[in-house]
Formats: sequence, structure tokens, C-alpha cells
Amino acid sequence: MNVTGLREQTGEAVAVVLGKEDLQASLPRRTDGPAFLLSLYHERYEAWARSVLQRRRRQEMPDSLIDLLIDSSLGVTPRRKYLLQTDPAVELLGEWNFDGCLALADVLPAPDVGDESAPR
Repeated sequence: MNVTGLREQTGEAVAVVLGKEDLQASLPRRTDGPAFLLSLYHERYEAWARSVLQRRRRQEMPDSLIDLLIDSSLGVTPRRKYLLQTDPAVELLGEWNFDGCLALADVLPAPDVGDESAPR
């Protein structure tokens, strides 16, 4: 879809083409998840276009090691792993590298914190 976004530095209107991959890349980085999804539902794409434009214009730093250590130490129950891999929303939202994180968990130095308090 084509959306007009504004460059923050100049306020200039710029055409931004948004697609499924932009949505998948945007979701894990947002702190306003439900509000963001509601804005898309109501066809208000300007803020999303602005954030995609910013991401495209700057050199992205790779994810930090601490994020990977935290994610792998939290582990995942077999049931949760199954749900992550089979959820129908994966087609639209993407996998967010579940398999990569799970594959590295055994080689990273952060111990698994366990599932005793995990919901079943």
C-alpha cells in the first residue's frame, strides 16, 4: 500500500510503500502494540509510515546480545513452543526468529530460569 509519510527533519511529504515485511519488522520494536494495531485497523497509517521511513533512512544496529540472552534464558515450555510455531497469525505477523533463538539457547551462557511459574 502507498502512504504519505512526513520526514521528521524537514516535514516534507514522502510516498512510502508499506507491505507485510514492514509490519513484521515493526511489531517487535514497538511499545504501543495494541494502539498501533488499532491505528492500522482504523486505516491510520501515517505514524507507521513515518517509523518505517525512519528505519529505512538510518543504518539499523543489529539486535543486542543482551536481548538474545534474556530471550534464551526465559526458555519456552513445549506447549508454548508448539503454539509459537503453529499459530495462524504467524503468516501475517512473522516468526520473529523463534527458531533461531530456540536453537541458540543451549550454547548461550545464560541459564534457563525454568518453567515453574509459566502458565500451562
